This record gives sequence, structure tokens and C-alpha cells, in this order.
Amino acid sequence: MSCVKSRPWRHVAAALLLGLAAAGPARAAGLADSLERPAARVSRPAQAVLLGLAVAGQRLVAVGERGLIVLSDDAGASWRQVATPLSATLTAVRFPTPTHGWAVGHRGVILHTTDGGERWTVQLEGRAFADRALADAQARGDAAALAEARRLQRDGADKPFLDISFDDAERGIAVGAYNLCARTDDGGRHWQPCMGQLGNPQAAHLYAVARAGDHVFIAGEQGLLLRGAGHDGRFTAVPLAYAGSLFCIGAAPNGDVVVGGLRGHAFVSTDRGRSFTALPGATAASFSAATHAPSTSLLLATQLGDVLAYDGARRRLVPLPTPPLPSLTGMAAHPSGAWVLTSDRGIATLPAMAHAPGARP
Repeated sequence: MSCVKSRPWRHVAAALLLGLAAAGPARAAGLADSLERPAARVSRPAQAVLLGLAVAGQRLVAVGERGLIVLSDDAGASWRQVATPLSATLTAVRFPTPTHGWAVGHRGVILHTTDGGERWTVQLEGRAFADRALADAQARGDAAALAEARRLQRDGADKPFLDISFDDAERGIAVGAYNLCARTDDGGRHWQPCMGQLGNPQAAHLYAVARAGDHVFIAGEQGLLLRGAGHDGRFTAVPLAYAGSLFCIGAAPNGDVVVGGLRGHAFVSTDRGRSFTALPGATAASFSAATHAPSTSLLLATQLGDVLAYDGARRRLVPLPTPPLPSLTGMAAHPSGAWVLTSDRGIATLPAMAHAPGARP
């Protein structure tokens, strides 16, 4: 998979799964046990394929291939695997509080923890989501939504969630392939379909969702960038002079919103997301992750192992000097100041970057 250069690794994995499902129901049915079979034990979890990372208080939580979830309580120096109830690949993880977290992934799965990642339960999977989408469409009498829900039921649990965002421990939204969208306002006790709120008539894949200031942004393929007032509201398309895929969204300390996509294409908004302009190209690699921490820079990672900081004063991206890194899939700033990254070869760490461009004094 590392030979595919046009897209970040985690989206390559999603594309391959989608291709398998499209090959026919018989082949897709062979994946069914990944919803029932717990994740296997891994001898070296810190060196496994990991696709997402989050901070839970002082703890780091990473997720990855075949249902793997690993924790670190020493700023990324050591990692241990925890049990998970399924072996579907997990693509993203978020913790709005130190104890409450969610992970999403293939087969339309959403997992939840209330103890900082020690134990996980399944809140949603693709088959149940299709049933809910059908019931919702029938209740609303929405012909287009009804057709989409019936397609979801015919396809089965073959579509991945690729990202998730939470305002707090109650309100959140998950997005994924083929316009897949689910939202909750009760901590995931009920996940409701929200495809009809997105204004995505072509059912483009949705790769990233994040809150920036007062708005929630969703980024996808074909230059799709959506802006909404909240996780439970309607979204509208933001005009963008770009038709390629967008893979990550980040909010800078000064309030600017940055989105990154294929082959180094990145865009910034200085007006709370109403309009975006291109950032000077600082890399030829596709962006794969973005994150920031209080009083520090917004950093972006690429599939070729680059790390770039957003310089808010000069409106540009600045490559940072780092040791050679593998294809990066996720990143987070630990409260200690260290930056921790996930990749297709496991965990990498970088020292504190207090003087990176855009950091506060």
C-alpha cells in the first residue's frame, strides 16, 4: 500500500475495502466476522499500522489496522494494547474529555469508551445504521433519502467512517465514504443519519470533520468543503478553486482555518471559513493530518513524512526540520509539549516545538 503516492495511507486502505465490496456481495460477506471477532493481540503494538491518535488527559490513545487500540501513559515512550470487541480497521479517534472517547472505522463502526480508553463498546455498525437510515427516511417521506437508505441496506456494512468530531461528551458527528454521516446529541446512545443535511448530492467521500471556532467543517473529495453552524445543523458548500481531494482540517491559534489535500494543496481562511485562499506550496506530498495545541502552532503532516507549521503572521506553511519519518497518518500534541505521530510503521515522537512559526510566545 505504501507504493500508492496519490493519497494518504488511511484513505488508501479505505479505498481498497470499498473496491473489495464493489466486487460483489459474496466477497464482501467474507468480511462479516470482523464485526464479531475481537482484535488479535499484537506483539509490538507501537510498530503496527496506526491510523489515528488523540489525547485523553495525560494519556495518548492510538487506533489502527484490524481493530487495534493502544494506550500510552508516558507521553508516547511506551505503549500497551487494550481489548477491542471487533477487528474492523479503525481510522480515527477523538476524546472531548479525558474519559469519554470515540473511535470510528471500517464496516460503519463507532466505538465508545467512558474510562479513558481502557474498555470499549460498540455503539454503531453499518447494518444497524442502514436500518436507522431507512426508518428515518420513511418517517420523513423523503424519496431521495429512502433510495439512499435502501442502497445502504443492499450493500451491507461495507462503507467506512473516516473521521469523527465532538463538541463535548454529548454532541458529535462522524463522516465517511459515499456521503456517510451520523450525528448524536446524547453521547452516542442514539446515532442519527445526517446525509440529507450536507448538500452533497454526488455522494462524494467525506474524509475529515473538525470544529474550528464557531463552525464545523467537513472536507472531502472533488474539492468538497462544507461549513455548518454546529454538529446538529445544516451544512453549506464553501466555494474553493480546487477540484482535488481534501484530507485534513486544522484551526490555528489565531483563528485561521487551514485545510490540506492532495499533492501539497492547502488553503486558509481568515474570515471564519466563509472563504479560502491557496497557501504557498511548501511540499509536493499529500497532507494526511492536522492538529494543534494551546499556545503552539498548527502542524500538518504528509504521507511522505513531512511536518509543516502554519505561520499565521505570513500566511504560509513552513517545513520543519525533522528526522526521517515514515508515511504519517495522525498526530497530536501531548500536554508535556512533545508531538506524537502515527504512521504505517507505528509511533514516532518529536520534541516540543515552542518556537515553530505561528506559536505564541
